[in-house]
Amino acid sequence: MKKTSKASHKLFRAALATTVATGAFVAAVPAETNAAISFKDVTNPAVHYYKPVLELAERGVVKGYDDGTYRPNASVTRAQSAKILAHVLDLDTVNVKDPGFKDVKKGTPYYGPIAALANAGYIKGYEDKGVKTFKPNNNLTRSQMAKILTLGFDLKEESLAADRFKDVKPSDAYAGYVAALVALNITTGTTPTTFSPNGLVTRGQMATFVVRTETALKVEKPEVPEQPENPDPTPPTTPEEPDNPTPTPPTVEVGNQMLNSKIADILAQGNNSTDAVAVSLSGNTFTVDIKKPTTTVNDFKLVAKPIFNAFKTNTIINSVTVSLVIDNQSVVISQSNIDNNQDFETVVDKALAKVGASGTTNLSALQGKTVTMNVVGTIDGTPFNSTYSFVFGI
Repeated sequence: MKKTSKASHKLFRAALATTVATGAFVAAVPAETNAAISFKDVTNPAVHYYKPVLELAERGVVKGYDDGTYRPNASVTRAQSAKILAHVLDLDTVNVKDPGFKDVKKGTPYYGPIAALANAGYIKGYEDKGVKTFKPNNNLTRSQMAKILTLGFDLKEESLAADRFKDVKPSDAYAGYVAALVALNITTGTTPTTFSPNGLVTRGQMATFVVRTETALKVEKPEVPEQPENPDPTPPTTPEEPDNPTPTPPTVEVGNQMLNSKIADILAQGNNSTDAVAVSLSGNTFTVDIKKPTTTVNDFKLVAKPIFNAFKTNTIINSVTVSLVIDNQSVVISQSNIDNNQDFETVVDKALAKVGASGTTNLSALQGKTVTMNVVGTIDGTPFNSTYSFVFGI
């Protein structure tokens, strides 16, 4: 975390205490709070790759450059993408069999990951007149990205509708891989009607695609009852079930919509609890109307508590990231290992104590400021990965 002025720290404490106090999202504050790894060119929480890049960096999956940048808009190479995928799949990159690529030498940084992926059957490379190459320094295309993610994460290949993308035919070799990602909302295309299969994947996009895939696969599929060894040959008297009776796993987008609907339904009763502050939600933006110069965190708690209590029954939070720009510097706090069993007062008291604030902390310093918060979890078993902005009204 970058150093800020004393006044800025006071402002941030108020922001963090207020955001945590919403309680609708954070079920507890963990024992440890760690500042996220930062890059000079990854500073805007509203950009799609912001959280994925920082998450993968904290896990040691990706690294930046010596100048402190990540270069999210630079194209990712085939070697770099291989290293990322091998790491997130937890493949053994040491005890590997030489895949025989002429341009991937033993002892180079990418040899192990490329060999591990090839050994697992996730990549094949190229072959020309009996000579195998991988072309590690070539940039990764979007169709190649779709293939390695589908194979690496063992996604189900899907049939692509003929009219889904103008530039991807159902007969194309990679169509099934593209459809697999679309079905899980891992990608929606470069436009509503194009996928750009030959377009290049950036470093930021690769991080986003990987994290989205991991999030989509956190949904547990229902167990299929074990079939008897000698099933009854008697023909069924009821109509046959369809070939694929198992419903498609719910997507993150569905979870995000469910979360927003739940919040909107509950906000009204919270806003009736105090005349000092009111909260409204439009899209993914909360407007916090501070009605009095004496409004405190305790006033905000009155709005938050009904939301918290309603979510206790069907929402699980896995991680929270809160960010605020102070003196033109981005301050980020990430929280994980969330305990979802504590009551509202315990949660808020812990949050306030950890950031050096209290229920009497005044909120007037936040007028005109915006706090951004990302939450990851499930609602009624459906995953969500939502980013919200809290805009404090003047």
